[in-house]
Order: sequence, then C-alpha cells, then structure tokens
Amino acid sequence: MIKIGAESVDKLNSDLIQRDLKRVKRSESELEPTNFDSEDKVELSSRALDLKEMQAKAMSSSDTRTELIQQIKMKIDEGTYTISSEKIAGRIIDEAMET
Repeated sequence: MIKIGAESVDKLNSDLIQRDLKRVKRSESELEPTNFDSEDKVELSSRALDLKEMQAKAMSSSDTRTELIQQIKMKIDEGTYTISSEKIAGRIIDEAMET
C-alpha cells in the first residue's frame, strides 16, 4: 500500500494544471489570426426597411396605446367595461361595404 500525503496530491495537481496551461498556450500560438475585410456591408431588403419603419411607428405610439389598454383592463377588472353591439355591427357592415 502506498500512502500519498496532501502535499503530494497538491503538487501533482499543480503540475498537471501547469502542463495543461502550456498545451493551451501552445495551441493558441499556432492559431492564425483571422483578417476581416473592413468593406463588409449589409443591405436590407425593402420589406425589411418597411418593417423597421412600422416598428418605429408602433414604438412611438405605444405610450397612448398602453394607457388605453390599462384603462380597459381596469374597467374589465371592475366589471364596468361595456361593449356596444350596435357599434360592432356598424363597423362590420362598413368594412363589408368597402370590400
């Protein structure tokens, strides 16, 4: 039976770690640097530009919309939110007439 002290284990671990670090450093030094072309460009399609514009519009009007949504949520929670079936029917008819 071989007895190994804590100091021997620590020394062995330290030696192994140092060896692995040397391997990593050697591997890193063998890597070739990647040269990036400073002329790289990205072009967005007209659809992507349209979507970006719509997103900007939506974000700019979100404050008003958020307030409206909060008011409606409060009315629903309080049980005071009412829906006018006449207004809904009128809009359905209006939209049907447009198409």
